[in-house]
Amino acid sequence: MIIDGWSGPIHPAADLFPLMEGDEYDALVDSIKTQGLREPIWLTKDGELLDGRNRVRACQGAGVKPEFRQYDGDDPVGFVWAINVTRRHLTETQIGVAAIKRGELERASRQVAPVGRPKKTILHGGQLPSALSTSGKRAVELAADRAGVSRATLERIDRVRREAPELLPEMEKGSLSAREAERRVKEMARADKREREATQRQELIQTGTRADLRVGDFREVLADVTDVDAIITDPPYPKKYLPLLDDLAAFAERALRPSGVMAVMMGQSYLPEVFARLNGKLPYLWTIAYLTPGGQAVQMWDRKVNTFWKPVLVYGTTADWFGDVTKSEVNDNDKRHHHWGQSASGMVDIVQRLTKPGAHIVDPFLGAGTTALAARANGCHFTGCDVDPEFVTRSQERLDKSAA
Repeated sequence: MIIDGWSGPIHPAADLFPLMEGDEYDALVDSIKTQGLREPIWLTKDGELLDGRNRVRACQGAGVKPEFRQYDGDDPVGFVWAINVTRRHLTETQIGVAAIKRGELERASRQVAPVGRPKKTILHGGQLPSALSTSGKRAVELAADRAGVSRATLERIDRVRREAPELLPEMEKGSLSAREAERRVKEMARADKREREATQRQELIQTGTRADLRVGDFREVLADVTDVDAIITDPPYPKKYLPLLDDLAAFAERALRPSGVMAVMMGQSYLPEVFARLNGKLPYLWTIAYLTPGGQAVQMWDRKVNTFWKPVLVYGTTADWFGDVTKSEVNDNDKRHHHWGQSASGMVDIVQRLTKPGAHIVDPFLGAGTTALAARANGCHFTGCDVDPEFVTRSQERLDKSAA
């Protein structure tokens, strides 16, 4: 580091606190110019600049000869901390950054030096330490108490230091709070994840994904299917088909991986019985609200309800977060291929929320293949079946057309 007005060595502790800038620095220059240097510049016994970087610069700016004093104690880091932490107008984030840097310097200074040689303070490439991730919760609490900042602030700063060190200069200057910096880190992590998955999805689409379409009752033709990441399906809603849900739950319990999920889109008319039949095999996780905006309302004459959404019942476990409101595009209720068909846009959204590229998705009620198309669009492998050969053929034609 080079400081205007100083060409000698600089002690690492001098960098605990940020340099003054703007109005604050201008005020210091004016004060020294009119009132002289009231606080001396501190040097170590070895002639290193310990405290006073701002005053050295300001003396040069004011045309005033700097005055120096020697620090003879054995705790230079604690000395710099003590005379700056209350004197400077610092935010909690700035103090937190300084506290982490202080902890790193103190640990480095405790390193055992070879016999006959003094211990040397070492900075690890100028980077802030990983103190909070290696010293345990008690150490974090002690550091927070000593610095007079919250433990949450220190933990946020440490996360930013590890995952987005380019934000540290803004935090040190006081232009970015620890909370806002952490929010940016989370946003960057989400963006990176989306970019990685998009790249992986395109690679899988280009190299080809498996699509295995079968004719027959799922209880028979999917008997060999195992190691499934997700069952995403839209079974028939009329009451006479509800007993199929018992077998669907049993199939999911057998075929899904331990980390797999089953998402079942259903109408609302018989939800109590639907829950009763699906519960007991896999743990219930959540209900996603699937919105159908535009002119897609279904008129339930027997209940006198115009419904603009459907529940998607999710069972199993997942390691990833997902939002519980999804929707199709406006007026996208595509019934051209099947009288119970769902929109492709809505199914793609559900697949992307619950799976990753490369996953194996199964739909025991294939219909005209909308889930199969959504799986391919997300770079997923697919297995599905339907009792009607015509719809299986239609599903294969749609897949072939999408790959052309």
